[in-house]
Amino acid sequence: LLALETKHFSTIMLRMADRQRCDLPRTTVFGGFIAPDRVIAADWDLPKDPAFQPATVSLMTTYGTDCRPLQTSKYLGHVRALEPYAPAGLLALNPEQEDIRVLAVDKTAEVGRLPQSSGSVLRFGAKGRILCKADMPGRGVLACWELGTGERVVHPELIGGAPMDVSSDGTVVVATQGD
Repeated sequence: LLALETKHFSTIMLRMADRQRCDLPRTTVFGGFIAPDRVIAADWDLPKDPAFQPATVSLMTTYGTDCRPLQTSKYLGHVRALEPYAPAGLLALNPEQEDIRVLAVDKTAEVGRLPQSSGSVLRFGAKGRILCKADMPGRGVLACWELGTGERVVHPELIGGAPMDVSSDGTVVVATQGD
């Protein structure tokens, strides 16, 4: 399976075996695979009357490989970043102006919080034991935490850090120096 996020708040799922495609409904933030046959995405719950300020609620929906919704739940805050780590059953999310939260996917229960209100990119490392966040230049710094203790992992100070990624074995972070 291949999931492709488009510029217009949508995501396309492509099954490589039979070249079949389906489109997810509107998604403000596409998270990714939470299992081999499930993806997760968030969308902001818009008010019924456009004269009101948007509600600060995100709808988190799990979809099957046929793009049909399997489960939807509401989460307070506009989710700006969403990062699943399927092997450990974890999901990191960053609601607007809140701490970064780590959830257990199957229970949708919170298993931890990290003391940052920013982070445009989230990535798990060390097989789900570390979570890193990066910002665009001028908005913050690269930071990583050990999830078991909440302690910040020591690394060189990088301004911004985004775009960034973590190696497939989760032990190397490649990030961008903002200046």
